[in-house]
Amino acid sequence: MIKVTGALMVIAVSFGITLFYLQRSGHVVNDCKSDDLLALKPPFGSYGGKAFVAAFQVPDGDSTQQPKRSTIVLCEDEKRLGPGHTSHDEIRAKGLGRYSHWGFDVVFSSSDNSDPNTNHRRYSYLPIPHQQ
Repeated sequence: MIKVTGALMVIAVSFGITLFYLQRSGHVVNDCKSDDLLALKPPFGSYGGKAFVAAFQVPDGDSTQQPKRSTIVLCEDEKRLGPGHTSHDEIRAKGLGRYSHWGFDVVFSSSDNSDPNTNHRRYSYLPIPHQQ
């Protein structure tokens, strides 16, 4: 029993140390708690179905020539939304946190398909640098 308890303690400590070093190395564990978040400012326009748009707020979005250019992480309070790079039709139809950063606009849905103008949640994004 003592050996099992000791082994579990070693695993727990190792896990904690690993998480610490991941955070310190720039591999953010929860990027929606970052001090570098930038707010999306309401009001958000309706984009049909379950979709809303934060217009002209975020540069360097996807385009026809670069459909995976955007590197933003979209957050609702401290929860990461996604998946990103979702088609606008799918966001309108399914919602549930899907989003697309296209041009300067962010087309998105809330995590529960509620109206982000009235659900009292904060929406923000974090630009993640492109990896070379």
